[in-house]
Amino acid sequence: MYHPSNGRCLELIQSLQLWESAVSNALPQIANEFQPKQPGFLIVALISGLIVGASFWGLGCDLMGRRWAWNLSLLFALVFGTIAAASNNWVTCCALIATSGFGIGGNSKLRALSRYEKYR
Repeated sequence: MYHPSNGRCLELIQSLQLWESAVSNALPQIANEFQPKQPGFLIVALISGLIVGASFWGLGCDLMGRRWAWNLSLLFALVFGTIAAASNNWVTCCALIATSGFGIGGNSKLRALSRYEKYR
């Protein structure tokens, strides 16, 4: 049976892959800049932020409303992702990428929820 929201899962997966591929494509240049011992920790920071963000914003949208949660998760993703580009050391870059992942994880969960409710 056809349902209009069946293709939305693919869209969600592609947007998460976009962020992961953007960070992994930038990783060689970032590792060249900061010379860390474990460059893979940048990906770990992003995924940790995604997990914490998906957990937090799922509850946050019930407490503060979906509109505020949606806008704040976008704000976290955009502001901290932009600031991460200007970070001056490895730890700061990982922390800012994790905070950006916090917003991305929430945004992906809220987008899937709003799409589901639209076609319900």
